[in-house]
Amino acid sequence: MKNKRLISAGLITLFLVLMVVKIYGVTDILTLDLVRDRENPESRKKIAEIVLNDAGVSDQYQPEEVMSIRTFYGDLTGDNNEDLVIVTEIGPTVSYISAYAQDGNNFTFLDSIGPMATIENLELTKAPSLDRDFIVVRENINQKIGAFENSTYYKFYIWDNENLREAGVLPERVRTDWNLAWDSQNQTSPSDWRRIDMDADIAIQDPVNSELLITLYQRYLKSSDTANKSVPADDTYSVIAERTIPATLKWSPEWLYFIVSEKIDNATGEKVAVIEDMAYSPYALVPEYSDTTKNKYRILRKDGTQEIVDKGSVRDI
Repeated sequence: MKNKRLISAGLITLFLVLMVVKIYGVTDILTLDLVRDRENPESRKKIAEIVLNDAGVSDQYQPEEVMSIRTFYGDLTGDNNEDLVIVTEIGPTVSYISAYAQDGNNFTFLDSIGPMATIENLELTKAPSLDRDFIVVRENINQKIGAFENSTYYKFYIWDNENLREAGVLPERVRTDWNLAWDSQNQTSPSDWRRIDMDADIAIQDPVNSELLITLYQRYLKSSDTANKSVPADDTYSVIAERTIPATLKWSPEWLYFIVSEKIDNATGEKVAVIEDMAYSPYALVPEYSDTTKNKYRILRKDGTQEIVDKGSVRDI
């Protein structure tokens, strides 16, 4: 009789545990039911716990610190499934993007991106010539480290069957203010505020070949306010130099990136992809920075690494 009572008690305990798992999602697996129930505080906390653990930052942040969880669906793996992307916001300026492949009623973790700044928008859209979707992120960077920057970028990511990899970065807006007096050893020097201001129009020029036409409107400005230690009012700035630059980026299935062109590395003989002509950077308008930008390329190598190199170090194919 005693054994029967122990067995009955064990079954009841198991039943209660299973009920808790079903109701509150106490599991290390991200399930479809759990995601659908994300407005439930217990489910939301569990999702945050799983996502932070998958992103490898559970030792830095607690689930209670997660301010919001946003979900997006698309075909990340080319299996015609509704895969899942979760944006986890921790405070106003720290976000993580986590990608999951659908496996029946469960989601299998693929990879994460972060930390990122403020993610204003995220879309999944078909990648040209591939069987899967891009993750397209609109990220706002608002920081005060060395300069005052408030800029917005479009960033593309693609699942390459091993990792989420960057597939392109397009500036939508760049606004940076800095004070040249900061470089002076004389603390009483008058302020000398400068500003870079850039807007970009982005359009699909050739849908068949997946070319993006980007028009960059760039201005370099100086403020007449020499007394203000904080960023001066907009109406104190006047234009020193400005230009409009058309640029074209073409999607490359080989590089899985929107590239400018291909070159040969003179030192190694390997083919590399030019992903940015830094002469097009708005900072090339600034005399102090012009020489360090106008003669440089940002290149992508076959191993996925990026480098900034002298233009003379590569040659045409």
